[in-house]
Amino acid sequence: MGLISTQLISCSEIEVNNTDLFEDAIGMVAEFSDVIALLGTTTFEPGKDLMKKLSDRIKETSG
Repeated sequence: MGLISTQLISCSEIEVNNTDLFEDAIGMVAEFSDVIALLGTTTFEPGKDLMKKLSDRIKETSG
């Protein structure tokens, strides 16, 4: 993979140590704790109402 250089700056002059290029590119900082907090807001089991509706629908279509 070749490196691209211009008359003004070359790739070897760009310092990216300790820089998250994705966060820098879109201006979004997502820490691991943010992801864990988001997962805490999600319910992984369907509620009783949803299960009742699904059970009723299955009985309607099979019976």
